Amino acid sequence: MRITQLIQDLPDAEHRGPDPVIKTIVFDSRAAGPGSLFVAVDGEDLDGHDFVNSAVEAGCVAVILERNMVLPSSVARVQVTDSRGALSHVARRFFGRADEQLGLIGVTGTDGKTTTSALIAAILDFVGITTGFVTTASRRVGDVDQVNEIHQTTPSSLELQGLMSDMVNNDKKWAILETTSHGLAQKRVEGFAFNRAVYTRITHEHLEYHKSYEAYVEAKALLLDLVSSSPVSEYGKVAVLNADDGAYQFLRERARVPVLSYSRFQSADLQSSQSELLDDGLAFTLDSPWGRHRVRVPLHGAFNIENCLAAIACVGSLGVPAESALEALSCFAGVPGRMEQIDAGQPFRVLVDYAHTPAGLKAVLDTVRALTSGRVIVVFGSAGERDTQKRPIMGRIAAESADHTIITMEDPRGEDLDLIATQILDGFDGSDHKGFVEVIHDRREAIRHACSIALPKDTVVFAGKGHEKTMIIENQNLPWDEVPIVLKALSSLGYDR
Repeated sequence: MRITQLIQDLPDAEHRGPDPVIKTIVFDSRAAGPGSLFVAVDGEDLDGHDFVNSAVEAGCVAVILERNMVLPSSVARVQVTDSRGALSHVARRFFGRADEQLGLIGVTGTDGKTTTSALIAAILDFVGITTGFVTTASRRVGDVDQVNEIHQTTPSSLELQGLMSDMVNNDKKWAILETTSHGLAQKRVEGFAFNRAVYTRITHEHLEYHKSYEAYVEAKALLLDLVSSSPVSEYGKVAVLNADDGAYQFLRERARVPVLSYSRFQSADLQSSQSELLDDGLAFTLDSPWGRHRVRVPLHGAFNIENCLAAIACVGSLGVPAESALEALSCFAGVPGRMEQIDAGQPFRVLVDYAHTPAGLKAVLDTVRALTSGRVIVVFGSAGERDTQKRPIMGRIAAESADHTIITMEDPRGEDLDLIATQILDGFDGSDHKGFVEVIHDRREAIRHACSIALPKDTVVFAGKGHEKTMIIENQNLPWDEVPIVLKALSSLGYDR
């Protein structure tokens, strides 16, 4: 495909020079080579314009950029006002607009995105509608799910279009994209033809990037704009909104497509009642446009009722019978690192969960408290060089909801561990905390210590890492897999079933 064909969706593009055939598109100069198009993106840490010459020396035949730079006459030069948005549009062209060849569901919110995405995929697969997905925990483009081993939920627009092209080639009918505020604000899904926008709960997260809660919500609302502006298709357009969320009214007014609302506590299109927390999961009564049903799902935590309601609303809007959706939920296998129970024969409950936000931690600890007759022991930290405002909030939640708290490391990056711990401990000041708190920076040692002090009928929660496969220390991604590490700690204490 020639450069003039790729830039047809860029009305502000100013093209100078030849019209070469483009074999690959890159935005990292180290990946540039003969026949490549280099898109100079101004990122958070590095500016692609500083690497244009390196890309040219490597053999790229065309450059998209925002600045007026001198290039060899043999290299096509395309100047735009926004190279990040341009990357998304040329990637769509390059991969044959794969997003338009699939039904496309975007799932966004602060907590619950991964579980809701997995629930939607499980229901659609159950009724024979083939799906692919990209989530925080895993990806599926063919028949085998792959663990997402990087700390990025929504990859670049270039990678996403490639993944969706693979889904098309594997005969997938729908794609489910877990869509983050970063992904939306940084235009990684710019121009994508979304047919559904599914919102979980929006709470406190990523304020180090967005600077304010209002800006964070505004970034989330961009998904609604993408649904509204997508081409008319056989799949239609629907927004699924959480009526219990503080941003609900703002999002409802923003939506310019039909809305399905869901709620645990008030009147909505889909509403739950008579909920029960069972030893083997959840049960609740569902009232929806498709009738009244009793729902059972092998997930722990009342918060998962919201995720189930969101998934049922989404698939219901696609015409999936409620009875089929509920049958699929009844045998849902769960998501790795989400309320994952570890059983090595120990006389106390052990859970691994990804909870890394105030709302997520509170939801998990409230659930655990209701299931525990002994003590609640929680081990958690806070990511370095990220949202610092949430740290004392999470400390206060642990102080009020746990009997024993161990503060440890969680992807500290280059930030001082003592500073992170001190900011979490600030939340214990003035709280009604009656338990015990300690700091053990070494997460392996913190895990072993928590298991060693647990008594029969206690519950130990390891929060923050969940499914992740690396620990970020300084600038290194070091191997980390929480479940095997917990099992090893239990084994060292004699529990190795």
